[in-house]
Amino acid sequence: METRPKLIDGFLKVMAWVVFVGLCIQAGALLFNFVYSAFRPIAAANLYNGLNLSSLLATDPGHYWAVASLVVGVLVAKAFVFYLVIAALTEVDASRPFSQPVAMRISQIGYNALAAALLGFVGARYCQHLQKRGLDLDTVGQFWDDTKALLLMAAVVFVIARIFQKGLALQTENDLTV
Repeated sequence: METRPKLIDGFLKVMAWVVFVGLCIQAGALLFNFVYSAFRPIAAANLYNGLNLSSLLATDPGHYWAVASLVVGVLVAKAFVFYLVIAALTEVDASRPFSQPVAMRISQIGYNALAAALLGFVGARYCQHLQKRGLDLDTVGQFWDDTKALLLMAAVVFVIARIFQKGLALQTENDLTV
């Protein structure tokens, strides 16, 4: 009976690690390529998965670095969310699931998912502004695609955090009653 929850917990941890490592690799590769393009501008033509910002770099390096910072910032924020998920899954104790550290970690997940979503919205609006000025930024859109999902995730996690706080209060009250 106890093997199924352990199997599910193990699967969730593995999936969180896979997503975390993938996001770290993507953020690291982009960061390296952005820095490398400062020394070799030709590298801006193929930064990562067909991302071509060479025209932006040639037109205005300031906007290039702003877009680069937003892209890397969103990826790092998403990676940090999954780091917090891993930490929360590690801290959960099956015998006492409601604890203050886990409740705080769940709240941190919500706040960081919200920050990643807001950073993604800022990046998308900034790129739209640059596109109205005639710059070609179609390939950057792939990094802003999941901002709405992150916003929804943040809302759901905030609801879960509230429920978890209530569960913690009930568990504490129950411990005092016995």
